[in-house]
Amino acid sequence: MALAGTLKDFGLPDIVQLIGLQRKSGTLYLNTDGEAVKVIFEGGNIVAAESSLTRPSDRIGNALVTQGAITQDQLNQALAVQKQTMQRLGHVLISEQIATEETLRKAVEAQLFQVVFRLFRWREGQYNFETQNTVDYERTGAVSLGADFVLMEGIRMVDEWPIIERRIPSMASVFKKVVDASQVQTKSSGDDSLNGLGGLLSDLGSGGSSKMSLSGDELLVFNAVDGRRTCQQLVEATPLHDFAVCRTLLDLMDRDMVVLTDVKGSATKTKSGGSGGAAGVAFMAVGVLVASFGVYRNLTTPFGVFGLPPLVLPAVDTAREARLLERLEVADARVRGFRLAYGRLPASMDELVSEGLTTRASIDGISLSVSSTGYRVEATGPAGLLHIDVVLRIQEAEAPAAPTPPTDPTPPPLPSPKR
Repeated sequence: MALAGTLKDFGLPDIVQLIGLQRKSGTLYLNTDGEAVKVIFEGGNIVAAESSLTRPSDRIGNALVTQGAITQDQLNQALAVQKQTMQRLGHVLISEQIATEETLRKAVEAQLFQVVFRLFRWREGQYNFETQNTVDYERTGAVSLGADFVLMEGIRMVDEWPIIERRIPSMASVFKKVVDASQVQTKSSGDDSLNGLGGLLSDLGSGGSSKMSLSGDELLVFNAVDGRRTCQQLVEATPLHDFAVCRTLLDLMDRDMVVLTDVKGSATKTKSGGSGGAAGVAFMAVGVLVASFGVYRNLTTPFGVFGLPPLVLPAVDTAREARLLERLEVADARVRGFRLAYGRLPASMDELVSEGLTTRASIDGISLSVSSTGYRVEATGPAGLLHIDVVLRIQEAEAPAAPTPPTDPTPPPLPSPKR
């Protein structure tokens, strides 16, 4: 199967879907400015991934040391054995009983997620898929990700990143606990499906206990928060990828368990000066900033702008139409992802929210109508209704042939002769 081109012409979701549906084995090479990624497929599932931003030889080992799963001395011991035996590091860690297979699997899974899901945020680049009968990768502690799972999680991550970025400015953000660790307990297995508001409900129903319940991943992130680590360092200190850590921090913020205290590298320095003119200068600076922000808002935000001359309004409406069309295209991708995963179309956009494929804010004003031949996603723009129509090819079963009346082999009786 020859599969090569640019991500502008054929996006990553389409590539993953095609390889998954055809159950191909091989290696997908992706390149963009400053990074090259290799994703290995086996039977249509993603089993390994490597990025040029990290060294494959010591990636897993260093992650286990940072997470506290093994010590640096143990890693050095495993690397020495690996050098002598030429075996893979994962096999050495298990055979030397330095790490358990479950610990290794979680580290491999986190780094696989980290590489693969970051690809969904690429806007441009080249790709090339090479089909292979057999693929070579570290099978000890390996994780196999189905194409439908990767597609749904990737779409959900892309959809929720803007929400996360509004609350967490960058991966250099620093958090601190506002709840003592003694007031936290591990969530029971029956409550694993509860997150965010569901976590609060589980707290109320925990047999009268005043402790707050956290799932295993939430507890890992909460315990790693110390008021000094950045988000990136929290990712390195836990067997979780960056989206999982940031999404968990957002849930913990909503539950008033952690707060954002600093963004390293963005602190501004102040200079001391005379108190007489400083107040006037500061007041003037505030006025200039407010005025500048108003101009900036009018220039960059096509929504809610006031007092624009009539000559500019058509351009603003065009920008609004373009942005709305982008939202419709994203909504259409969510519907296609749902159909791929469940084998049917969703009844409405609300079902995408309930299944975790999108957020309520991202589908605001967008509706879905399903027919026997396809579906339509639509929303009202400045110039009227915008919509995307998709016609599905459905192969109908052939109608059975009409039954023929049975034939009687016995001839009819002859009439009796007249006398």
